[in-house]
Amino acid sequence: MEIYKNDEDRANLLMLSTKELVKKVKEDNGLDIDKLVANIQKELRITPRYAKKIDVDLLRPLLNLSHDQDTISYQENIIEFLNAVKEETLHDKKSQIAKDEENIESKY
Repeated sequence: MEIYKNDEDRANLLMLSTKELVKKVKEDNGLDIDKLVANIQKELRITPRYAKKIDVDLLRPLLNLSHDQDTISYQENIIEFLNAVKEETLHDKKSQIAKDEENIESKY
């Protein structure tokens, strides 16, 4: 995964977490797309630097895996949402992101 270029463990953890969330949504056990969207927005408010991890260019090829036009349209809307929330967060929380990254760098 290109999100964590040199950290295979973190990339694998992200992949496993994502698969688990998708499985929960598919099984319809109380977790739905609206809750996932709300969770993304909440996490970005708490930790705005996560917005830098949203890379819609890496997500777009996933659209090619679907053949149903309704599904593709829905997925395109999700990608557009992610891009919009990313841009909004990076703009509105610029100083907090810089401060958080500075604190992280100073720890290492």
